[in-house]
Amino acid sequence: MPGRSHQRACGDVQGEGARRDVRVLPPVAVRVASLRAAPRRTHHGVEEVGDVDVVRVLVVDDVAAYLGAMVAVVAETPGFEVVGEASSGEDALVVATESLPDLVLMDVHLPGIDGVEATRRLLLGACPPTVVLLSTYDDEAGQQFLAESGAMAYVHKAVFGPDRLEQASSVSRS
Repeated sequence: MPGRSHQRACGDVQGEGARRDVRVLPPVAVRVASLRAAPRRTHHGVEEVGDVDVVRVLVVDDVAAYLGAMVAVVAETPGFEVVGEASSGEDALVVATESLPDLVLMDVHLPGIDGVEATRRLLLGACPPTVVLLSTYDDEAGQQFLAESGAMAYVHKAVFGPDRLEQASSVSRS
């Protein structure tokens, strides 16, 4: 199940209330959230906020407006937490290694390593996150991106919202 159990299984053993400092990268390229300092309740190793497991999300997009919109959707959806942001495929790989997300929302068209290749590389790791590709391409192209990358799902940016975020998370748990 996503959340703290994924993070602990992949090597993070920080205690409750611990903060993590991440090496500084250009602020436009990457922003990594610190772990919240607020006390958290854990149950069988899974971090909970109230009665909801927290799904840790990395958001990757090179267009500031889309990045901001996706971050806002994640932040406003109960049970989800943004743990990092990146604007290139290379930066996504670095932030994913440091923040250990459960779910990555990955734009397809990125500078440098594109989202398809970044996804392939993420999925080669020991504890790969669930990756959902996003773009403005039609669904047929989206299916091709899925076949090439190994991502779990493709969502057109025009329809991305809390319902699609929750669907992606539920698919990753099954």
